[in-house]
Formats: sequence, C-alpha cells, structure tokens
Amino acid sequence: MNKAVRRSRRHGTPLAYAGAVNTQTDVTYEPAAAAGDRVDGVIRALGLTPHPHPAHERAMLLLQGRGRAVAAIVPQSETFREDRRAIEALKASDRELPIIYVASGARPRRETAIRRLCIHYFLADPVECDELRLVLDVLLRSAESASSFERYFTR
Repeated sequence: MNKAVRRSRRHGTPLAYAGAVNTQTDVTYEPAAAAGDRVDGVIRALGLTPHPHPAHERAMLLLQGRGRAVAAIVPQSETFREDRRAIEALKASDRELPIIYVASGARPRRETAIRRLCIHYFLADPVECDELRLVLDVLLRSAESASSFERYFTR
C-alpha cells in the first residue's frame, strides 16, 4: 500500500492519504468546524452565552450573565450580498451593538468591502483565540464601565 503524508498549505496540519490522490474531494479535514469550536470555547470561557439574533438567523448575539447584549458575531456566508444584508439587519435593530465579523479566509477585496460597512472587528480564519479573547474582554470592560456610569446618573 502506497502511503504519503502531505501538509495542508493553509494550516500545516498533517493529512494522511492511502493510495493515490487525484482530486480535492478526498480531503476530509474541515477547518471551519475547528474554528467554530475555538470561538465557542472562548465565548463560554468569558461567561458569555450565545443566542440567535432576532434580526438575522446567522448572527449570534453574545449575552452577559445579566442578559445584556455585549456583541453580535456574524460568520461569513457564501456571497458578499448575504453578508451585507446580515450586517445591515443588525445595524437596523441596534446601531450601538458591536459587530464582530468572522471570515472563512483572508481575501483583501472582501475584507475591505466588509470593513466599509462599519463593523467593529474583522477576524480572519483561523481565528486566534487570544485575539478573540482580547476583543471580547475590551467589549466586556467597556460595557461594565458604561453600566456603572448609567447607574450613577440615574439615581
């Protein structure tokens, strides 16, 4: 049996093949599933709970323990048009809610177009856990300081 081990150009993950490989359909590794697990792990570690956003079915609303929204996460869809609709629906429902866009790859033209929609953060796959944790930590701290400020002036 002819066995060869190749590395994925994108992530350096070893992929094992038995026999000859003629097409890309023989590869069964899906980095999007692994990225989703990492994102979910960071969200849960910070004490946030993800819920579907009522304005768009693909967007996830991140809620703090008291039920207050911290941010919305929008994963990349098949087309830019779908992404634009999702971001515009979120902005129409709450202009102050920070939007974190998670791209499935790094394409400069799409990144520029998404950033022009005035999102708060753009993260490209593979999502670095530390980067996402830093972004969410900053949003949590700014939300806490704003809530204490509101409590002081609403007495």
